[in-house]
Amino acid sequence: MQQYSNRPPFMGPEYHYDLRALIFGIVSFLFCQLPVLSVVTGIVALVYAARAKKRQWNYSRGMRRCGIILGIVGIVVCILFSIYWGITILRTVIMLYEENQMVPAPPNPQFFEGPGTPAVIYGTIAQSLSDGFARDLHHFL
Repeated sequence: MQQYSNRPPFMGPEYHYDLRALIFGIVSFLFCQLPVLSVVTGIVALVYAARAKKRQWNYSRGMRRCGIILGIVGIVVCILFSIYWGITILRTVIMLYEENQMVPAPPNPQFFEGPGTPAVIYGTIAQSLSDGFARDLHHFL
C-alpha cells in the first residue's frame, strides 16, 4: 500500500538567494553614505538576485525584486553622495587656497619689544629664576 503525503516534491537544497539579495539590498540602501560598503553590498545583492532567478524560479519573486531595486538604488545614491562630497571638498580646498595664500608678513621690529611678547616674557622668567636654571631654559628654548 502506497501512502501519499501533502508535502511538495523535493526540489533540492534551498539556498535562500532571494533572502540574501534582500538583506544585502537593504544594507546597501541603509549605508549609502559609506561608498565602499554600499557599492560592494549592492553588487552582492544583484549577484544573489541573479542566482535566485536562475535556481529558485518563481519561488519568491518579491524578495528578489526588492533586493534588486534596493541594491541599484543603494549604488546610485552612493555614487551621487560621493560626487556631492567630492565636489564639496574640492571647492573647499580651492577656496582655502585662493583666500589664504601664504604671503610673508612685513618685518616689524616692534613685535619683539612690546609687553606680553615672547622676548619680554622670557626675560621676566629668566630674571626671576636662578642663573643655572635660566641657562638651561635658554638652551631648551
